[in-house]
Amino acid sequence: MRILALILLLICGHKTSALSPQERIVGGVEVPIQLTPWLTSITVHGNYSCSSALITSQWLVTAGHCVHCDPDSYFVRAGSTFTSSRFHTTYSGERHRLVEVR
Repeated sequence: MRILALILLLICGHKTSALSPQERIVGGVEVPIQLTPWLTSITVHGNYSCSSALITSQWLVTAGHCVHCDPDSYFVRAGSTFTSSRFHTTYSGERHRLVEVR
């Protein structure tokens, strides 16, 4: 029984490789940013965290679990459908520091 528990622990505790953004979308298609100008993304410490949506020119909305650190750690990117800065396209967007979280 102990051996079975150890094997299950090793299997369940094994981290699988990270999926690329293309592998995470099933049955979807890429949408030009011109069709979704309100779409923004939030990064924390340089890594993609969550999507967000502009509700005014100064405010955006996202899920509560997306913001849990100091606001100075966050940036918002608007005008791009890419989650990584390694993609350099016409629609690379604008990066802004997050000022306040409510």
